[in-house]
Amino acid sequence: MESLEKSVEQYFAFNADKLPSDKIPTLKNKLISDESLYNRLRLFELKDPNRLLLISVFGGPYGIDRFLINKKLSGALKLVYSLIGYVCLVISWFVLFIDNSNGWGWFMHIVGLVAIVIWMVDICQIRKLTRIYNYELIMNLI
Repeated sequence: MESLEKSVEQYFAFNADKLPSDKIPTLKNKLISDESLYNRLRLFELKDPNRLLLISVFGGPYGIDRFLINKKLSGALKLVYSLIGYVCLVISWFVLFIDNSNGWGWFMHIVGLVAIVIWMVDICQIRKLTRIYNYELIMNLI
């Protein structure tokens, strides 16, 4: 039993940054009480929040980060809105260049800027969302 506790401690020492810190003690207790559960958990590859942060920076506007944490609907919505927003942003530059007082030009410009703001907010949240995804993955195993 002592070797199982040591193995569980080592597992969480290596994977602590991939899980929500407030859930780790609960998971440790469950794994220590059931060795077969620990053996199954070792086979799972947890997503790295730092890697998903990089993916979010470069592929976030296209929803790639959301697809990787199995949030397909929000990833698809993000992709569609980003494409619409960027098209609106480009069109608004031309419209505002011709007539700075055009209301539609400003509206399209704001739609494009909102797409960029959504991307920035997701960059700030993706590490937390990845940790929650990993925790839910483990809880489904249990």
